[in-house]
Amino acid sequence: MGDAALYVPGYAMEQAVEIQPGESPDHPRQIINLIAGAGFGSAQGTAMDLFVVDPYTSASSELGNCETYASYIACAIWDALSDALLRDATEEELPSLIVVASSGADPNDDEISISGAIDRAALFNNIPVILSAGNQGGDVADFVPARYGDRAGVITVGATGLGEEPYANKPPSLLDLNPDYELSNTDPGGSIISLWAPGAAVETGYGSAPPSGTSFSCALVAGLAATYLSRNPTATPAEVEEALVAFSTFDSAREINIARSSCTFGEWLFRHGLVVLAGDPLSAFGVDSDGDGDDNLGEFLGGSDPMDPLSRPHLPVRFSRDGNTAVLSAWLPQDLVRDDGTLDDCCWFFPVVLELSEDLAHWNPFDPLSIGTLGAGAISAGRRELRFEIDEADLLNLHSNPQCFLRFAFGPPALP
Repeated sequence: MGDAALYVPGYAMEQAVEIQPGESPDHPRQIINLIAGAGFGSAQGTAMDLFVVDPYTSASSELGNCETYASYIACAIWDALSDALLRDATEEELPSLIVVASSGADPNDDEISISGAIDRAALFNNIPVILSAGNQGGDVADFVPARYGDRAGVITVGATGLGEEPYANKPPSLLDLNPDYELSNTDPGGSIISLWAPGAAVETGYGSAPPSGTSFSCALVAGLAATYLSRNPTATPAEVEEALVAFSTFDSAREINIARSSCTFGEWLFRHGLVVLAGDPLSAFGVDSDGDGDDNLGEFLGGSDPMDPLSRPHLPVRFSRDGNTAVLSAWLPQDLVRDDGTLDDCCWFFPVVLELSEDLAHWNPFDPLSIGTLGAGAISAGRRELRFEIDEADLLNLHSNPQCFLRFAFGPPALP
């Protein structure tokens, strides 16, 4: 979806790639950049090694000679699997992910070998497989390898278009952000394509023009899967698929799951037309887009529309006393507040500072952990309590005047 096209910095080690005559020399590098490239990758800063296989020159596979398109892909999967198993045997075991960003082939070409390669990876070696749906504009069930997305832990990704923003007269709908992309294969049966993501005119940082195709939607979802695996390294392929689908947005009109980045704040910025694709998302943080006196960060925290000056943020903040303890609470977006009281949306870290004043004009910042406790509280209506507690005696040590004011100060956001 548009959300998944919010590109944030990632890092990767890229191996040399041989290009088959007639194939775009930019394609492998575009895919790599969309997975983990600095400034473009949806892997959101996840460090990784990339093992890149040119299926047309692959000769080391257990399958021997590869003569059909499907068998080329099967050979490439075997080579990638062999590399993953070798790393596990010789180094610290790390989660692996196999990504096949390719067009589709007739299942009659070599269905048995490619089916066996996918089964060996996902079912027997616990490695998730991400497949592009193909660009024939037909039924995904008629093409390999995409048709194997009906297996648990094998994620076939379809492509949507990429909507133009901003929308001046109305909030953008899912169809606005993710219009249909006519070349993508579709899933009439509804059991093969797990997720949809932008695949039309996607900015990758390589080539003379933004490319199109399900390869690029596949790469964006692969980056999200890599991020999930980095945080959940023991997850099974089925659990990775379930997590990405659970976090997606369901488009009830088309009955498809639109992939979402786990970057809550970045997704919100994009949804409101505040991020230029492949630009610097950090540049939108301190801007007051609608000129109402509240910057975009404040509008995000307060649940208001940053493009409407009549929509003002509402950020519930409460002060209470529990015996000799003073309690200051702020209710923030639920996905932002971690159990330990830190603010982290899996992409950016939001520093939390407390400020103290005796006249509401001059404020002095202090670290909340230096003298009190900061943690997460209850959850209600999509918001979670950020709770700061301080003993009144400690507060007097911090500020001699028994009458004072406390407030939270957030940001500026930073990459972790």
